[in-house]
Amino acid sequence: MLSLKKMCIIEIDKFPKHILNIIYAEHIFPGRFNDWQQHSPFAKKTLISGIEQAVTWYSMPEYIPERYMYQFNLLDCHHLFVNARVKCCSTGIDACGIKKEAWIKVAKNSNVNGCGLSLALVEDLVDKQSNGFAQKTFSEDVEKALHSNGDFNEALFCRLIREWYAAEDDPGIDVIDRIKRRLRFRDWLLKDINFMQFPPPGLHVKGIPHIMFEGLLTNIERRIQIIPFVKSGSYNSRALGSLEAENFFGAFQDLDPKGSGIIRPDDVPAAIRTACDLIGTRLDPNRNHTFDSPERAKRSYGKRKRGEISDPSMSSRGARPIRQHHRCDESKILPHVRMGLDITENEITT
Repeated sequence: MLSLKKMCIIEIDKFPKHILNIIYAEHIFPGRFNDWQQHSPFAKKTLISGIEQAVTWYSMPEYIPERYMYQFNLLDCHHLFVNARVKCCSTGIDACGIKKEAWIKVAKNSNVNGCGLSLALVEDLVDKQSNGFAQKTFSEDVEKALHSNGDFNEALFCRLIREWYAAEDDPGIDVIDRIKRRLRFRDWLLKDINFMQFPPPGLHVKGIPHIMFEGLLTNIERRIQIIPFVKSGSYNSRALGSLEAENFFGAFQDLDPKGSGIIRPDDVPAAIRTACDLIGTRLDPNRNHTFDSPERAKRSYGKRKRGEISDPSMSSRGARPIRQHHRCDESKILPHVRMGLDITENEITT
């Protein structure tokens, strides 16, 4: 006769492993979640002056024991904003009811609705890292055009992400208004998501890549959580971000003979000094425009390098730096696409 222990083992072995993993995860999750909340510097539900609803945090800043302080890490809002444009116009977010065809329809009728959105910005995704093109994609005129076409999910997302980015980038907005805009977008991201249900989401959460999803949430929460840690009680919203540092280190690309921006350790001091001089000159509002001076016209130029030109809409060749890879090359845009005309190949041949 088998013992009760062996009988239980035999019965448990009949279950699939993924079912056992789910049962075990649901068993240990409440204790791990309580431990996580106890180590958080914030209460389970935080009340913010001027905000009616208490905030339950999705994440908390990292604590550095060597420095006895919290470190507020976040992804730059500019990168998240332009990535949202690429996501909406390339594949859409099907789980949220957001279709790329909604923006294509608006772009085709841009002459009627007056939104100024062209097919080159939607279908060809010209200059994926352009902030101006991203703002045009989620502009108020585009939102109205989406709403008039009956694309209400797309219009709602357009308004939420535009207001969120304005809260991080525009000056003169009250701090309470900034927090309300962030929380509205955060509520949309966390809607209909149960993090206590297993198995957890994988590569995508609500159809959004998990890196982009977590980047948006942590960006929103870190900017709110850092307020009590600032002595003055307020800060410049543009001060939190990595774009300025990226532009500074991007100047190293001009100093590297290979154009990759990777320099030797011995050249770092000279590169930093040169980059400071270059950026200081570029940002000087009173500098002269030497490109149209008479002395510059007298210079002699060597022969330019020649090479094969790739066909329109072709991908770039070779390994290039990330900023050069996404740099806008409007010469690749066909004239009928630039004008917003929908012409098929059959119509061209006939």
